Amino acid sequence: MLEFSKSMQRLISMNKLEQAIDEFQNVLDRFNPITETDKIEQRDLRTAIIATSQRLYLVKEKEQKGNLSDDEIMRERRSVSNSFLDIINELDKYDAVNAYLITWEDEQAWRKTNSLNAIDAYKEYLNKYPTGKYADDARKFISMLKMMEEQKIKEKAEEIYTPPLQSHAPKQERIIYNDPPVENRTMYEKQHASVGSGEELSNGLFIVLLIGCIIPIIGIGAGAYFLYTKNNSVYKYDEPSRKKGRTLMIVGGIMVFLYIIGGY
Repeated sequence: MLEFSKSMQRLISMNKLEQAIDEFQNVLDRFNPITETDKIEQRDLRTAIIATSQRLYLVKEKEQKGNLSDDEIMRERRSVSNSFLDIINELDKYDAVNAYLITWEDEQAWRKTNSLNAIDAYKEYLNKYPTGKYADDARKFISMLKMMEEQKIKEKAEEIYTPPLQSHAPKQERIIYNDPPVENRTMYEKQHASVGSGEELSNGLFIVLLIGCIIPIIGIGAGAYFLYTKNNSVYKYDEPSRKKGRTLMIVGGIMVFLYIIGGY
């Protein structure tokens, strides 16, 4: 049964016959007939509704004039309501109007479902209209909302878990020096290594002292050559040259003495 038919029955059970008739007339006004058959259906239903509305008007008029008792008024209204229900129950015979009502209900249901925007609302729409105009859209929205709920659950779980606090001290960059590799040596090896290095140092100093002594020795030899060289028992060089030779010998001797003293 159409939702529209159920709503009409609900209004009648609540003694709202006038509202039910008005809503039915609004449906017929919205219905846009295309074929001749559609126009006939609209005309027949409109005629039936007008007749029902006129009967209800007469009952209300008699009620205002006081021509009927309360029981008679109730019986008259009940009779009009039953006639209206007959029209509602025979809507299936009117294919065009019935198809229009199905489409209209689908639109109304989808509008309500969209306003709720909830999984249960979309599921309810699919239960009522499994092949409706918006059935595929409803399934897509259900999948999307489920994904959103799963994401929220995941985010809440991450909020519950509190990771350990990390230090906010500025990160110091590690400076790597390219130092030569250090060999792991025993104490015995270290001692011998230190002794060896001392010997090498002494040898180096000796060589330096030796070189330092050679220069003044050469100076002494040159001075002696100028001072004492003779030719036929006569000094080979004159007095100024011999004086320079004497000076070279004295200076060279002093330097050799100082080097020897400094070495020890």
